[in-house]
Amino acid sequence: MAIGGLDPCGCAGIHADMRAIQSCGLHAASAVSTITIQDTRSYSGGIATTPAALGDQIHAVLGDLKPAAIKIGMVGSAANAAVIAKVIKNNDAEVPVVLDPVLAASTTRATNCTTQSEEIIRALQGELFPVSTLITPNLEEAAVFANHPLITRAQREAAAAAIAGDTKAAVLLKGGHGDGPTCDDVLYCGGETMVFSSPRGDYEHTRATGCTLASLCASMLAGGANIPEAAKSARTMLGWALPHGRAVGTGPGPVNPLWGVNRQAECSARQRPARLHVITDTASQQRWSATELAEAALRGGASTIQFRDKSHKDTRELVASAEQIARLCAAHDASLIVNDRVDVAKTVTGAGAHIGACDLSPIEARSLLGPKPLLGATANSVAEARDLADAPIDYLGVGPVYQTSSKVGAKKPIGCAGLAQIASLARVPVIAIGGITADRVADVAAAGAAGVAVIGAVCNSNNPTAATKDLINAVSDNWEGQTS
Repeated sequence: MAIGGLDPCGCAGIHADMRAIQSCGLHAASAVSTITIQDTRSYSGGIATTPAALGDQIHAVLGDLKPAAIKIGMVGSAANAAVIAKVIKNNDAEVPVVLDPVLAASTTRATNCTTQSEEIIRALQGELFPVSTLITPNLEEAAVFANHPLITRAQREAAAAAIAGDTKAAVLLKGGHGDGPTCDDVLYCGGETMVFSSPRGDYEHTRATGCTLASLCASMLAGGANIPEAAKSARTMLGWALPHGRAVGTGPGPVNPLWGVNRQAECSARQRPARLHVITDTASQQRWSATELAEAALRGGASTIQFRDKSHKDTRELVASAEQIARLCAAHDASLIVNDRVDVAKTVTGAGAHIGACDLSPIEARSLLGPKPLLGATANSVAEARDLADAPIDYLGVGPVYQTSSKVGAKKPIGCAGLAQIASLARVPVIAIGGITADRVADVAAAGAAGVAVIGAVCNSNNPTAATKDLINAVSDNWEGQTS
């Protein structure tokens, strides 16, 4: 549930909250605390909802929908802050509360935090800070609450701790309004301080970054994430929203957290990954080349080949191999995905790409690859899957599910339980990988995987074609429709 101001242009406040919440796959309820008068260029003022009307709105939602989290933005008046605090204290269900202590609309931030009165500032500190789970001030707001400038990182860390004070709240002090090459957000949580850093971008449409980040945090907390996980995931999702902000008027427009959701719809309409991905591997065996393995798997009926080569060949050699496999795939009406090297995939017409944690970021890979080819990414844990929640990918490779010798330095197996947890969170099809054999397909299918990727089961077999056929039979038994 979002409580905040109503922006007639639909850029900030509750409109932004609802877009962020919906981008996480959740339903967004709301209560209006203030009707603002603003456009994309300037803020003229606001009319606070009466405390009684605000209280009635919140009670109506809490009594029926039972929200899993509450996000609070602009409160409009000290009396409204008191009403919100009272309702939260009396709520039977204890839920996370994220407070974005808005002191000025983003259209007025160039001046100072004078939009709200001293009375409201005291009400935020006295009424709402104590009932909050997470408080997310920007630099200007934090300077008001801490009553001193925040120039250095040490000052910011001290301010975050001071804002939390004697409450149980964590504080995420946002550095987006600062200077320098990086945006540094300070999280004070449970007596410990951590800093999240990311490159500072130069974006034209940045309205509602604060509303969006706080609502993303609330959505993550509603889904069971702890506070550091929620902050990290929310920052990642905001990072995808910032480059895709929308021009809606003559001034700066809002960031667009729904961009990733719209991309998922485009991907679903375009194509889906196959149920079986055969990955070529020449590191664990030397009997066959990548091209020979691809040809054998294609004869066995595979419809997707992932070209994986860790031999440190130069780019020209990799491109030549990829083009050769692409011709084989075309002859069998199959698809080619190039692992790790998006630049190589880009040179091969129609080829997709699969990236790991050490490769290009999903947004960089998608920008290079273009909108149409398949793009997959690897997640080895729930935290990594959450970080990829809004990434512009078509599928998620998850594992290792079982012990595997196909990858040097492979992480600890997550098992079918870990696979099921990630599959329940993912917005794109999950392809299970790591120790997959024909006998294990049924178990990973039951855990929620949409398909499997195999290396050793084919590459290390005496007959890769026959091994592929066995896997296709297992896939067909467990997933009707698309079988390979």
